[in-house]
Amino acid sequence: MAISLARSFFESNQTNVRTVDSNLQKKIVSPKNSARRSGLIVNESKYDLLIWFGSKLPADDADWLVVPSRANCDIPLFFTGEIHGFWRGDDGRIAKIYEFYGD
Repeated sequence: MAISLARSFFESNQTNVRTVDSNLQKKIVSPKNSARRSGLIVNESKYDLLIWFGSKLPADDADWLVVPSRANCDIPLFFTGEIHGFWRGDDGRIAKIYEFYGD
């Protein structure tokens, strides 16, 4: 059984950029969005940013994805759920979250 998707399903014609201030508290850094096709998270802080894709947060911080200082990570292709995050320190800097959408 083969799955066939139209090429346009993989294309993006809209981009949204949001900034999130560094914070020690776990919070939603990007809400659910059924139109999201993919994206990129850029950590501009000097501290590690911990990211979790999904609404059920792990109890252990060691299970979170670590985005090191001045590094980035992709939002998985077609992930439409909540994205949570928190930093290991607060330096007043930000993360930029680029989300790509399609019609």
